[in-house]
Amino acid sequence: MRMSFTPRRILLVLLALMVVVVGAAYWERKAIARRFADAELAARKVNAQYEIKAIGPRTQRIEHLLIGDPANPDLTADWAEVELGVGLGGVSVRSLKAGGVKLRGSYKGGKLSFGAVDRLLPAPSGKPFALPDMVVTVRDAELQLATDYGPLNARID
Repeated sequence: MRMSFTPRRILLVLLALMVVVVGAAYWERKAIARRFADAELAARKVNAQYEIKAIGPRTQRIEHLLIGDPANPDLTADWAEVELGVGLGGVSVRSLKAGGVKLRGSYKGGKLSFGAVDRLLPAPSGKPFALPDMVVTVRDAELQLATDYGPLNARID
């Protein structure tokens, strides 16, 4: 028996193959996201621990986030959600929501630093400081800042 390859059959085989590939990527989305995030953290030499809870087309959720030395972390968060948006310029972060956030830093000699978190921020561009165009929602957050004038502690909700 000889099988003929008509354009319709070829299209069906390619469509089936595409469904299998997309399905496999969806099934492995947490592992793929973890590999990508771990590689980026390693490239920036940032020690971090986190648990990926959900990876969706627009919203990603991580829990138990810890950045910096585990004994004295620079940033911890009970949870964080990132919502992505797609536009003409590509994919961008539309909003960031986080809860149970604790951020430690210092302001000494006129220099603000948040330890390992600094390595995750974009490089200075020489332009005046501007906040990114996104919605940020923070619940139950604490800031501990060591300064030349003594400690500064703030609670934000």
